[in-house]
Amino acid sequence: METRKEDSKPESQSLSGYENDKTWRGEKPTEKQLVFLKTLGYVGPKPQTRGDASDLIDEGLKVTKNVPKERMMSQLVFVDVPLFDSKKRILAQVQINMHLSEGFQIQRDWDYDGGTIMVLVKWELKPMEEEVQ
Repeated sequence: METRKEDSKPESQSLSGYENDKTWRGEKPTEKQLVFLKTLGYVGPKPQTRGDASDLIDEGLKVTKNVPKERMMSQLVFVDVPLFDSKKRILAQVQINMHLSEGFQIQRDWDYDGGTIMVLVKWELKPMEEEVQ
């Protein structure tokens, strides 16, 4: 039976060497860092080092987490799924699947004698406006 070898250094000691060696902070920022800053909405001067970019990313993540967001309905779709007409039912299923793949969610459905009406809604997040005093 084979036994697992124990590391001579615990994980915390091996990571401390990485933290103490901060040469990466002085290197040029990576393309991924710059792209991520753009997605966070950063419009200031381009960071000169990876450390600066990392600090800006941390700040941007804190700001976006603290901004309350309000959910707004952007689109509403009604789809009739007939019970007895198989061709129309298949077309309705394709239409529903298309809307679901575009980010819609099924909000509600109503049954009636001839089938079901499906209500699909697409939501978007908007930052809530702060109250002006």
